Amino acid sequence: MKRGDLPSLNALLVFECAARHSNFTRAADELNLTQGAVSHQIKLLEEHLSLALFRRVRQRVTLTESGGRYLMEVRRILAELAETTHRVRTLAGAPIITLAVVPTFSTYWLVPRLPRFLKQNPDVTIIFRTRVASFDFRGEDIDAAIHNAEPNWAGAAADYLMSEEVLPVCSPQFRKQNRIEQPADLDRVRLLHLSSRFSAWDNWFNRAGVQRRQASQIRGLAFDQFGIMASATIAGAGVALLPRFLVEAEARAGALEVLFPGVENPTHAYYFVYAEDTPLTPMLAMFRKWLLSEIGSAGKDSPLVHLSSADQ
Repeated sequence: MKRGDLPSLNALLVFECAARHSNFTRAADELNLTQGAVSHQIKLLEEHLSLALFRRVRQRVTLTESGGRYLMEVRRILAELAETTHRVRTLAGAPIITLAVVPTFSTYWLVPRLPRFLKQNPDVTIIFRTRVASFDFRGEDIDAAIHNAEPNWAGAAADYLMSEEVLPVCSPQFRKQNRIEQPADLDRVRLLHLSSRFSAWDNWFNRAGVQRRQASQIRGLAFDQFGIMASATIAGAGVALLPRFLVEAEARAGALEVLFPGVENPTHAYYFVYAEDTPLTPMLAMFRKWLLSEIGSAGKDSPLVHLSSADQ
């Protein structure tokens, strides 16, 4: 980025104010400037951009089409700058971890356990940023990430956390109404799908040894997030394949029933990822140690009991 490409911050503030008032005089009053100074700043900005931002009509000014588009971006940038400045002032001197996370894992597994870490480290601030696509430590303000994919990020080190185990679940009412007793019964009921994993049910039926009558045909409902699909499942919309960590609490509370054993999906394992060429800060190192310890403790949890034909 060349410095000469950037307009004056003063000019941007004057432009935003003049556009808001549609009047240079009122903008001058708000900014404690003369009308001539406002006009001069607008002129400099228009010359810098090589386009007209305002139409002058008698005592008023109106934005041109280009000026209207530019105003939206300027307001967004000024708001982000104000928020960043406030955040820097507020967090000055405090240990901070900026963590990129996938939404389902962070919501249902990480966040419920975080109070234990915060109790040990009351001064830390953790900033969560949702990421479902790839990321780059060199181009983003991220200290570490929890992601589910193959551990092949360029320039990154990855600690294995867990494989994703998916379980076939439904509401107790749906199971009873549809008389689900064995895996083959799932081929005749409504199935819920994750739109990014339409092959998940085919894989599950293959591992269960069930020959589907209409193999690979997608019928039912599809969602782009596990959380929404879980809500639909609890409401009785159908049977879903959901990660174990998402359904544990709902299954124990009786809102969901685990129908049959789950299947591990190694292509969707979870990893703690960080830049390999940058030393971990003391707080990030503590978070990594705590996270791996929590993973070990979670592995000792009692397994969920699934229904069998003897339970019917």
